[in-house]
This record gives sequence, C-alpha cells and structure tokens, in this order.
Amino acid sequence: MKVSVIIPYYNRPKKLARCIASVQKQSHTNLEIIVIDDCSQQAPTSLDPSIVYKKNETNLGPGLSRNEGKALATGQFITFLDCDDYWHPTFLEKALACFLEQKHIAMVYANAYVVDASEKIIGLRRDQVFKISEILPAILQQGKAWGTGACLWKVSAIKNIQFIKQRTWEDYAFHIEAAIHCNKIAYLEEALVYLDDSGDDKLSVINPEKGLIDKAASLIYSAEMLLNSHFKQDKDTLNALKVQLASVYIYVAQSKATKEASIAAQKKIAVLLKAVSTPFFFYLISFVSLLPKRVAASFMYRLKKYNNSK
Repeated sequence: MKVSVIIPYYNRPKKLARCIASVQKQSHTNLEIIVIDDCSQQAPTSLDPSIVYKKNETNLGPGLSRNEGKALATGQFITFLDCDDYWHPTFLEKALACFLEQKHIAMVYANAYVVDASEKIIGLRRDQVFKISEILPAILQQGKAWGTGACLWKVSAIKNIQFIKQRTWEDYAFHIEAAIHCNKIAYLEEALVYLDDSGDDKLSVINPEKGLIDKAASLIYSAEMLLNSHFKQDKDTLNALKVQLASVYIYVAQSKATKEASIAAQKKIAVLLKAVSTPFFFYLISFVSLLPKRVAASFMYRLKKYNNSK
C-alpha cells in the first residue's frame, strides 16, 4: 500500500527538514514525499533526490498547494502534512491498519500533541478524542476532531475533490465535500502527530477581516454543496449548517471587512439561511447582528450549545 505525503512549504527550511525526517522514519516505508514550495524566498535545504519537488510561480496558499501535490501523487493513500508539523514513527502503519479492518471508510485520523518552538509538548490538540465515525454532521456541530496533517485518506474516496482557493476553512470545505461522497471515517485514540504552534510564518496567516470573508466563502461553498446533495434531507446536518450560517452572518455584519465584501457575503449567506430555517429565525439573526458584539457572541454561544445538546 503506497502512501503519498503532500507537504506544502513556505519559508521554513528547518521545520521542513524536521517534517521530512519524521516521514522518512515511518515504520511503513512504501511512500513518496511531494514538497510543494509556495513561492518561498527561502529555498528548502538538501532535499533527498527521491523527493518530488515543485515550486509554485505565485503564492497560492495551503489549499491550492495541496492540489498541486495531489495532482502528482501516485499512491493508493494520501495525506497532507504541513511543513511545520511532524509524525510519530508509527502513524502511517497504525492508520493503514484501520483501512484493512474497515474497508468502507474514506479517512483515518489520529489525535495530536501541540508543541512549542523547542518541541516541548504543550498539550493535546483535543483534551479528549471525539470518537467520530462520520464526518457529517459532527464537523459542523463541534468543529474538526482532527488536524489536516493527522488524516490519512483513501485516494479513491477523494479522487475528484479539490481544495478551494480560500485560506480559511478551506479544509472544512474539502472534508464536507468528501463526506458527501463517503461519510465513513475511523479514529486512532493515540496522539501520533505533533502540531508546531510557534512562529508567525504559517501558510494561511491573513488578517482577521480577510480571514472572516474567506471563512464565509468556504461556508457558502459547503452549504451549496450540501443543499444539492442527499444531506439536504438530513435534519441534524441542516440544523448544524443553520447555526454555522447564522454565526458567520452575524460576525460578517459586525466585522471591519470592506463594506463591499461584507455586503456580498451577507447576501449569499442570507439566501442559504432562508433555505434551511424559518422566516422567524432569519429575522432573529438579522436583529442579533445589530446588537453589541458581546451580546451577539453570547447569543451564538447559547444557540450552539442548545443545538448540540438536542
């Protein structure tokens, strides 16, 4: 079973070297490493000749860089590992074992440790592992239980799926589209991935206002897909989608994003929100968006908590 490891890279040669070393130390050795340089100013150092290397002509961001790597991949399984993160030596071996036991699944994920600049463990990404066997509706109800680099995908399950250009929530859109095709996944309770939380040189770093507009675009993309799929009949998914749309509608309305971008996003979200809720709910959200931020945030917290407890 061959695994393709896609590593988007941007200006972090030392972290990339650590990342690649962790892949090369895997107990499962049938793999290929594909590094996509996202138009860095600092070139990678001393890449092994066996590593496939491609440099983008312009800075595309993490999602589109992953697509570039995916197009070059030849494995039956694929994973997208950010260059500042790294793995425990048994990650691939244990993830692949799940696919042998559960042939119907699309993805396996593990828990992860968060580490600082000195590689000291700060804590777990999740204090508890959410034992999730389906992507939807969980990803909309409680967020991703996994980091992008902690997932191993079956290529046949995501063959025609691409990351979108947005730099916020682009991974959510990918996972939601994957769920439409195959919603079944498996989990490893062990923390087998290390997420480096240090530095300000992330591939997806953008200002908060632009990030919010990008998140809105990713959510709009996901909502449109869901409403044109069999999930439009799934009550739990639609309820979770309704809350996400409401939340982003309020935050966009109250943000400092450019007026043109904000209004455009609000209009698109409003159409989708009306499609999954009642007129009363939409007018309630419109009213809440006019309230002070602290009051609106408190309302959304209670709404999400109520919705998840149902």
